[in-house]
Amino acid sequence: MTWREHCAPIIARVIREHQGESEAEIRAALREAYPWGVREHWPYRAWCSEVRKQLGVEARRRGEQCRQEQIDAGQTELPL
Repeated sequence: MTWREHCAPIIARVIREHQGESEAEIRAALREAYPWGVREHWPYRAWCSEVRKQLGVEARRRGEQCRQEQIDAGQTELPL
């Protein structure tokens, strides 16, 4: 199981439990729910990435595609 697979249901549960609250309150609850103690290295990066994904932060960026979509699109068109 990856770090992301481990944290995704925790994040989903917290967001569901705090539905209707402000984003600041949801983020505070997510900080409290962090399961691995020290906030550093890859587990924390996976947690932050999954929080952004589930809160829809990537989709709200000034109407731009998120970085991963840009990378994926570029991988299908190789210059010859």
